[in-house]
Amino acid sequence: WQSSTRTDKETGDKDRRRMFFPLFQYQTRGAWRQGNFPHFNPIERSGLFERFISRPLHVWEWEQEGDMRRERAWLGLYRREKGRGEDRRSVSFLWARRKFSEEGDEVKETSLLFGLLRWRTGKGQGFTFLPPAFPGPGWPEPAVEAERKGSERPRSYF
Repeated sequence: WQSSTRTDKETGDKDRRRMFFPLFQYQTRGAWRQGNFPHFNPIERSGLFERFISRPLHVWEWEQEGDMRRERAWLGLYRREKGRGEDRRSVSFLWARRKFSEEGDEVKETSLLFGLLRWRTGKGQGFTFLPPAFPGPGWPEPAVEAERKGSERPRSYF
């Protein structure tokens, strides 16, 4: 069991880390929270080890900051990104769904088989086929990613 709390002297922000090796890790920094299991990194704050050795072995990991949340299963086979009025889920190469609100109505876009078969459903719109978008679902960049590009450093490797 490892538990540490660090306080930034300039900002007063607390950085907390809880780890029960090799079962799980939970970390907070201000409004940001992150967790994963199993956690095979016994070296605290070792970025290279975490990114290239430990991370591919995680069965489940998640990250949340405010209303934005990301979840990822082993090797990224399942992913979910939720926030800014959108909810995106995908099973690699097979299925992807995007839910969002357009003019007050909930809209669902679904993509199958690398984006070759796509459709859109909504209350006021009914069912509409969308053009193929190989090799992906063909959706616009998530608001979460667009916002991160402007940040000085990413908090995770999602």
